[in-house]
Amino acid sequence: MREEAGSKRASGAISEVTAAHRTGGVAGWFKRTKRRIITPRTIPYFLYLPCFVITVGILYPFFRSVYFSFTDYNLTYRTAFFIGFENYIEMLTSADFWNSVRATLTYAGWATGVELVLGFAMALLLLKPIRGRTIYRAIILLPFMIPPVIEAIMMRLMLAPVIGVVNYLGSFVGMPRLGWFGEASTAMLSVVLIDVHNFTPFAAIILLAGLQSLPARPFEAARVDGASTWFIFRKLTIPLLKPVIYVVVLFRLIESLIMFDMIYAGTKGGPAKATMTLHLNAYYYAMRWTMMGEAFVQLVILWGIVFVCSFIIVRAWRRALGTRLI
Repeated sequence: MREEAGSKRASGAISEVTAAHRTGGVAGWFKRTKRRIITPRTIPYFLYLPCFVITVGILYPFFRSVYFSFTDYNLTYRTAFFIGFENYIEMLTSADFWNSVRATLTYAGWATGVELVLGFAMALLLLKPIRGRTIYRAIILLPFMIPPVIEAIMMRLMLAPVIGVVNYLGSFVGMPRLGWFGEASTAMLSVVLIDVHNFTPFAAIILLAGLQSLPARPFEAARVDGASTWFIFRKLTIPLLKPVIYVVVLFRLIESLIMFDMIYAGTKGGPAKATMTLHLNAYYYAMRWTMMGEAFVQLVILWGIVFVCSFIIVRAWRRALGTRLI
């Protein structure tokens, strides 16, 4: 009997090994499953899957923030009761909120405008065939490589009222020593200067690429007709470059509207809330006073401002692109 049972077990093991060998074992099972799941019909769904995951990862925090803006969510008490539009009414009737809106728009408008003008001027200069042009193009990118926080700390040292190099050099031409970051009248100017110094190279490089991509024939025809440089610039260069200009404005405006680290490292929103932008104010509401509901209200309104500005600029960009193609 023992010999018979042993022979049965041996034959069973041999049959399992034979079956596994015939089917390819675990590797074969994976291959067959892969062939059943990944088919020409299912491949598009797999390609869309990363986009779907990223979209959910973006939209979930956003809608969660919108929900909390309608509650009295407080980090200290861990409560979140729905209170409707009470937070919005409180914010829209607050002088501090409108001061933050004014500071945000002032900062973004001045920074974007000055960077666009200076970037355009730098791009036109770099377009000229001069010796060492490649080296100059690399050098102007150096400020853009500095992190905004480091840039703000460096500028604080340079603009310091007593030991700052700017006040020291200005004293030779009779300029009074200014407390750039310490006075409400010059604080906004100081943080705008930091932004301009840091991001003007970005505008210059994008505009330079746009200038180099312009068609040569219209410019040659205008010169043959005897058109002046100013006429060519106003009637040919600007209209043809409009799509690129809108792209620069879009990128810089969005980043300036949501700027946080540079202003926080420079002035922390002061003095006297002169540089207290919406992003900074929301941070203080959330982290200092633990009033998350009010903080989310300001962030949702900031998102609305960014969305409206982006929508307007993108529409203008499409119109300019269509005109250029025609």
